[in-house]
Amino acid sequence: MRVFSEADGKRVELDSSRVVGRGGEATVYPLRQTGRVAKLYHQPSRARGEKLRLMVQRPPNDDTRSTGWVSIAWPEEILVDSSRQVVGFTMPAVAGSHRLAEAYHPRTRAQLLHSGNDLRFLVRTARNLASIVAAVHDSGYVMGDFNDLNVLIAPNALVSLIDCDSFQVGPYRCGVGRPEYMAPELHGANLGTIDRRADQDCFSLGIAVHQLMMGGFHPYAGVGEPGELPARITRGLCPYAPAGPNPPRFAPSADDLPPRLRELFKAAFVDGHGDPGSRPTALEWRDALWSAERELMKDAHCGHYHFSHVADCPECRRQAERAGHGARPTRGSRAAGTGGGTGNARRSAGRRTTNNRAWLATVAALVVSVFGLSYLYLYPLLMSPLPTTSMPESLQRAGPSVGHTVSTDMPAFSGEGIRSGSQKSPTVADGEPVPQSGTDIIREIRGAEPRHGPLPPRQQRYSNPSEQGSDRGPVPESGSEIIRQIREKAARSGP
Repeated sequence: MRVFSEADGKRVELDSSRVVGRGGEATVYPLRQTGRVAKLYHQPSRARGEKLRLMVQRPPNDDTRSTGWVSIAWPEEILVDSSRQVVGFTMPAVAGSHRLAEAYHPRTRAQLLHSGNDLRFLVRTARNLASIVAAVHDSGYVMGDFNDLNVLIAPNALVSLIDCDSFQVGPYRCGVGRPEYMAPELHGANLGTIDRRADQDCFSLGIAVHQLMMGGFHPYAGVGEPGELPARITRGLCPYAPAGPNPPRFAPSADDLPPRLRELFKAAFVDGHGDPGSRPTALEWRDALWSAERELMKDAHCGHYHFSHVADCPECRRQAERAGHGARPTRGSRAAGTGGGTGNARRSAGRRTTNNRAWLATVAALVVSVFGLSYLYLYPLLMSPLPTTSMPESLQRAGPSVGHTVSTDMPAFSGEGIRSGSQKSPTVADGEPVPQSGTDIIREIRGAEPRHGPLPPRQQRYSNPSEQGSDRGPVPESGSEIIRQIREKAARSGP
């Protein structure tokens, strides 16, 4: 396709053999002149041309252009076809960058940007992003379709905004949006018929900042509430709300963030749910992140960076927690049913089945043993007359006896201790070890000398001490003794 510059009518040479990007509305080609690309619409229109002319006439302030970095990939030159119809525009190319969706996830960030879990990179990236959004708003524009695919991140934490032709410019509205980043009042609305506002951009900015600072977790992700993210945004269900869901498992703790950032998250997602004017502006986000960056310190033990108000390293804490609970299988391995996650799950299921069977066998043996011993103790009491004396008054006044309570204190999680299996056995309140198996329990029941010392003689177990020398005699010690006494009594009484 032959395209020309609307300004001087000269032909613009496209490298049509290469495609930088392709979407539902346009395709991006590199120009033979390095450093620039051309975006050509699949369905050109007059409205698009008029909007582009306004944008070329009034570009926003981009302070980094003087350093050679493009923070806002703004249209520079309008392209027309041979009939002088506007078909696209040129803009500066942004090389060596990755989308925000790849930068806020720890694994892809380590692979593509080589920054790992360095909190300095994340705070600086969030601050630069807030500064650029503030520059767009200062120029009188609204982004509208703010999402993690329209933001590019460089390895040095510099940020670029792309797809700027979707911005709301004067009377030309932004008719698109990603539901996962849209403010609650926009859900269900006809985006092509309403004017977007800067506070709605700032709601989306707050989500992006949260994902950068909180390990990629969306602020409306949580446990205990059904529905997809757009439905949760509409209902205001986020962990920062008083009655909101619990944070996801393994999500970083909000307490590890500076208090000012926690306040801004609450203002954006809780207070701003019903009052959009309560949402922090891009400048407020920028200033808070600037202060947060100055609070970063390097941990002397592990070398990780964290905020100075935190006593222990949050990154080491999360690594220990993951090591203690076991790494969860990736989404791909769960969906495909392959990979290490499936094998670990099968082995865990086998161990659980074996443990359940052993537990049931132990309980059954314990029940049989207790029943048999109870029969030996209670049979002679049931066969003989009941004592005529009443229970002593001291025992009538006494309340129920309190047994030993098993302590629930467990050692704190630590990666080394958990991996090596070093875990203390639970103890009872007075320091005695709790039997660890059914065999130990049965051994204690059968033992002649219980743990708390020998029992008093069985002939002294009657409630009335005067009966110790009664004609009933001692309590039989075995089943054979019981049978012998029954036969003797029958012989004395006669046929």
